Amino acid sequence: MNRSIFAALAAVALAACGTQAPSGGAAASAEEKGLLGKYYYVKVSTPVNGVVDSLDGKIHCVPGVACAAVKYNWADVVTLRATPNAGYAFQNWAGDCSGTTCVLTTATGHFADFTVVAVFNTASLVGHGNFTAASVHAPAFFQFLANAPTAPKCNVCHGATYAGQGIAPSCNGCHQAAGWANWQQSCSFCHGLKNATTMAGYAFATHPEWAAPPDDIAFRLNGASDGAAGAHQKHVNPAVANAVRAPIACAECHVVPATAIHTLNLALDIPFGALSHSQGANPTWTPATLTCGTNYCHGSFTYGTVRGTNSSLPWTGTLTGCTTCHAMPPSGHTYGGTSDPASCAACHPDTVLPSGAIDLAKGKHINGLADASGACNSCHGFPPATGAHLAHFGAAGASSGYGDTQILEDKFPAATPTSAPNAYAFGCGLCHGSDFANNHNKGSVNVLLSSTGAPAGTLLARNAATAAYDGVAKTCSGVYCHSSGQATPAFVTTPGWFSGTHLGCGGCHANPPKYANGGTGTATANSHIGIADDGYEYGHYSGVAGPFHAPFHGGLYGPTRDSAPLTCQTCHAETTDPAATGPSGFYWLDTTGDYAFPGTVDPAWTAGLQCTSCHGTAAGIAAGATTRAGAVLPFRHVNGKRDVVFDQRTSLPSYALWPAAPNRPTKPYWTTTTSGLSTKPSYLTMVGTTLQFDLSNATYSPATKTCSNVGCHVMESNPTWGRPYQYFGAEDTCNRCHPY
Repeated sequence: MNRSIFAALAAVALAACGTQAPSGGAAASAEEKGLLGKYYYVKVSTPVNGVVDSLDGKIHCVPGVACAAVKYNWADVVTLRATPNAGYAFQNWAGDCSGTTCVLTTATGHFADFTVVAVFNTASLVGHGNFTAASVHAPAFFQFLANAPTAPKCNVCHGATYAGQGIAPSCNGCHQAAGWANWQQSCSFCHGLKNATTMAGYAFATHPEWAAPPDDIAFRLNGASDGAAGAHQKHVNPAVANAVRAPIACAECHVVPATAIHTLNLALDIPFGALSHSQGANPTWTPATLTCGTNYCHGSFTYGTVRGTNSSLPWTGTLTGCTTCHAMPPSGHTYGGTSDPASCAACHPDTVLPSGAIDLAKGKHINGLADASGACNSCHGFPPATGAHLAHFGAAGASSGYGDTQILEDKFPAATPTSAPNAYAFGCGLCHGSDFANNHNKGSVNVLLSSTGAPAGTLLARNAATAAYDGVAKTCSGVYCHSSGQATPAFVTTPGWFSGTHLGCGGCHANPPKYANGGTGTATANSHIGIADDGYEYGHYSGVAGPFHAPFHGGLYGPTRDSAPLTCQTCHAETTDPAATGPSGFYWLDTTGDYAFPGTVDPAWTAGLQCTSCHGTAAGIAAGATTRAGAVLPFRHVNGKRDVVFDQRTSLPSYALWPAAPNRPTKPYWTTTTSGLSTKPSYLTMVGTTLQFDLSNATYSPATKTCSNVGCHVMESNPTWGRPYQYFGAEDTCNRCHPY
């Protein structure tokens, strides 16, 4: 026992036996005792290595001088304060007080005098035994982290961040003095590489080989390893012998903690990440035997299907070559290769070097995929230059592989419609399935288009169950990519694969889409074009001042009326190619549209609505009305969604053919008119006799199929897609846009 503690407790023992220690100052006699209900005495043992005071100033006890008993009235409350000398810390009270606070009162039922001892100790020993040695206090600390019931509660005394509080010193200061700049954020403090660089602090993701144990905690403390270090370095350090892949992220096996203060329960600390679960594997960890079970990383798999896993390799074991995990060549492998790893390089050049060694720099080995990047180029182009392959996958910088069901959006997630490659990139798996071993290189072209069993959310899942490739006609049918694009699409048969036919908008869903209107706001709603109850066409086409009556853009109203055109770009700004414009360089132009809806009462009137009634004619060309087929941006096109994004442009460039001043518009959508509207939304403004607006605040709700803040509808606040237009009856369509 510490000598100072022994001396203090000896004084308490003497008092308890009826013998009072010598007192100093106004010494009290041995006969002085309190009187029940009247007064009591407080007797403080002479302190060692500190001073004891009462807050009322009546008691002041110093080392080496006997402290006199002090008299208090029976109802008085006395609070004592212990102040350690330099180099010492207050540990606890003893006698009639305990713990770290001392408040004396007869109200608690104490009916005698009070005898109190203040225990001081060296700062490093306060609160527990000799914990200055790491081999003693570190295991106790780890027991605390593991919630062992008998472990000390370190953060109760030293604080939640171990910065120290009250009489408990800072753990951080002690560790920093030993060279650890930030011990709680450094993996190497407990189990990583220990040197001047790591002690100064580092990012474990940058140097996993520094963070993982070259030794384990037991070895760090007492030089005897418990085997936990095992194969850590083999997983994170490509410089070790027989390395088989680039460093594996710590999170692939562990929950990576934000600080060093984390659990020691290995059964919970190894949940495994996505890589270990690849190809359907269900990994497990058995602490008793230190083995991983059914783990992809040590599995014997072929072409996307787990064929079995190797669970026999212990954490402390050693790889003896490729056959430690799989056969050579792998079981089910029918495409060449021998027991010599060098033979793998022909089909797996990004995985195996010509020497047969694993290519650690490219990191394709054990990555969750069967990367046969060289196999495609070995036999045919990638993609092949035959037929329509390049039309379906022509994006520079995009990659694919067997079984890939991604599209352009997936391959360039950070891109925008205009920054992404201007070509499609449909993954090979959308047409050729995912079972490489059973379908590829079997003597026939394997085109697998049925949606049955397709991964959810992919375009393949949107195909018809009967989707198929006709090997004679070389055509596809039932595929979503060639359909009306609806949630339940109407399919069209594709041109022959080798026909060289370039499809325009009308080749899949008509231009504009003409599928039957299922009704207001329904899944099959359609307001692109239709016939009102009076037999005349309505729809979103040609120009402003529609949709029910003929728009002013075009020839039906004569040269005195004009308006901005309404094109696909108006509502699908992220799908149309902004470079496909007419002579003004502003409005998207596609003159191949067919606005003749079957059943119209006036074919001659309908003929006047066709773009070709002006564009392409001698007079039209002379006036600048050229022809163009339009173009799309593939990034959002054919992605399984109906992308409604309004044109966000707010200004109109100068162009000679716009209405002359003072009626010249400044906004992108406008129409000439003889009079303004007496009542109109704020986003509609007049420039002379020209009504103008932009769509920068327009929105569309896919859930309700309603639009908001669209100037095209004038007074109608929330038009709903698919609502039929009526000239007769209660619908009163005209009054929705501009009240009479």
